[in-house]
Amino acid sequence: MPATDSPTLTPAAPAQANSEPNRYVLCHIPSNADFTQLSNKFDGREMLVELLREIIADSQDEFVPPLFSRNSTTQSNLIENLENTGDAYVCAVASQENILFLHNDKIVGVLSYIKDTNQFPNLFKPENAYLTTVIVDKDYRRKRIAQTMYQAFEQLNKRGNLYTRTWSKNDSHIKLLLKRGYAEVHRIADDRGKGIDTVYYGKETK
Repeated sequence: MPATDSPTLTPAAPAQANSEPNRYVLCHIPSNADFTQLSNKFDGREMLVELLREIIADSQDEFVPPLFSRNSTTQSNLIENLENTGDAYVCAVASQENILFLHNDKIVGVLSYIKDTNQFPNLFKPENAYLTTVIVDKDYRRKRIAQTMYQAFEQLNKRGNLYTRTWSKNDSHIKLLLKRGYAEVHRIADDRGKGIDTVYYGKETK
């Protein structure tokens, strides 16, 4: 049986978030997490799935294509014959490594990734972490929550290549990626519709 990691909790205080009650927590939940270590927040992975579904459902239409039209976080077909398979996407996120940003036990930010993956061998070395999803609750944006989750992601994956993909018109995410030192490494033109490219970004950590 593989070793089981415990979820870790770290107090977090994003800028411009000063209302009371004001208890912010950054939480890392490994893909093989022992939920008994976090029983006051998540009663097992099924509850995690339900809580993730809430935050993903609220923002999924902002993505191209919408997240609930995808059957996984890594699928290559992002334009044709897409069906509404929301549960498939949510369950995929829940099965991955998750960095959660909590405000008074509510998930207000999620960053999910796959460790030691080789999804795109022609672009990256095998020793990678692939960031699949990053979402911040609409009511908590512009508080540096995405920035804080990225910092945690990079701290947890200090060696090797980090990478992610997005669509070419996702200006806010691209701005954050460039600010954090990620560079465009690959582009597939019109991959998500006419004039909407899929763009891959990577960053090597030491």
